[in-house]
Amino acid sequence: PVGGWDLDELRTIQDWYVRYSLLGAEGISEVASVGGFVQEYQIDVDPDAMRAARVTLDDIFMSVKKSNVDVGARSIEISKAEYFIRGLGFVESVEDLEYSVVAVNDDVPIYIKAVATVTLGPALRRGALDKGGAEAVGGVVVVRYGFNPLEAIKNVKKKIAEFAPGLATKAVIDYRKISREEVVAYAKANGFDAFVADEVNHDQWVKHLRSTPREEWPAWATTSQVTVVPFYDRTGLIYETLGTLNTALIEEILVTIIVILVMVMHLRSSFLISALLPLAVLMCFIAMKTFGVDANIVALSGIAIAIGTMVDMGIILCENILSHLDEAEPEENRLEVVFRASSEVGGAVLTAVSTTIISFLPVFTMIGAEGKLFKPLAFTKTCLL
Repeated sequence: PVGGWDLDELRTIQDWYVRYSLLGAEGISEVASVGGFVQEYQIDVDPDAMRAARVTLDDIFMSVKKSNVDVGARSIEISKAEYFIRGLGFVESVEDLEYSVVAVNDDVPIYIKAVATVTLGPALRRGALDKGGAEAVGGVVVVRYGFNPLEAIKNVKKKIAEFAPGLATKAVIDYRKISREEVVAYAKANGFDAFVADEVNHDQWVKHLRSTPREEWPAWATTSQVTVVPFYDRTGLIYETLGTLNTALIEEILVTIIVILVMVMHLRSSFLISALLPLAVLMCFIAMKTFGVDANIVALSGIAIAIGTMVDMGIILCENILSHLDEAEPEENRLEVVFRASSEVGGAVLTAVSTTIISFLPVFTMIGAEGKLFKPLAFTKTCLL
């Protein structure tokens, strides 16, 4: 990092610009800021001055509270026009608090600055953020419950790309290479003021440097813009998990098809049994989309578990049909033979499937973390069967 930014400045940018921009992304419920210093107005009271002015701590507290609240009043009519009266009370500077009236003694207003010292300072820290050995300011983006995390991450990245170019930029001057007088002379030669009230005139410096080709910049001056750097991105984890499960399902289906071809020794029947697998998985995904079941690792593992049971049913039916066709007379109706063979093992197959489905019914009654974890598995396995 180039530097030039204090932690309180970065925290202010995070709280008032970055945070609200990220909250506008679809699927985001909260953005929690981490690190830096939260800027606040701090009032250090003088007990002796308070005693002399006959002011209590509660008086100061109520004065500050009232001075920072919007108040509305009635309306007045002037020249047949109605005007609404409104009192603006939001504090914008230290002077606004210093001139807040605490009390009135003998028709003389007592201001806060007479009994206390008002300054800008950091609030008590609740934690810090370390990035590569240096303190930084960040935020934790929380996905709305039930929303697709991958889609939410894409929305956040899109939102960052929109507001990142407009984040604050400062001019950074390396005083180890140049003196203050030389900086003033350089700025004067280019038609702008180098400093405003002993502070670097960042707006003019940034405007000048951006209008000048990079190779013509002085060696002692550069710009520093606040940037958003991903700290922890779940995209890689999501893609790796889905890729692992996708590979596992494909390999399992291919191995199952090869075993069926070798063991059944009937090409058309083998293709018929093998075709059940991709069709059943497709129907399961359609049902998951319809009923709002997330395709997480547990739900997809239910598909992997059910593949073996589906293949067993197909093999039992096809093998019994092939056996009856071999034993049947040539003139016998083949449709009747197929029906008789299917009916013979149909009850056993239905009993086996029903046993598996019924054994998973208690899972649907689970609540809390257990229900959230195992319900998708029970749904996908039951749907496939």
